[in-house]
Amino acid sequence: MKFLKNSKQDRSNDEVAQRIAERITIRQQRIANYLNDRTKDISGKYLLISLIAFCIVFASYSLYLLINAVN
Repeated sequence: MKFLKNSKQDRSNDEVAQRIAERITIRQQRIANYLNDRTKDISGKYLLISLIAFCIVFASYSLYLLINAVN
């Protein structure tokens, strides 16, 4: 029975995990920058109205599903 693991393998696994995490972070930053560039010219009032409309549409759909599930 081995009670101690190979430390070289642990280090290599940690390095691989670190590289994967860095790539994910870089990709997330690129996507965030892209989306920020696309929405920088949209006014706050338009965003608020869009959010309210989105909430109303999906609340209505959820209520419709709930009513149909009960009947």
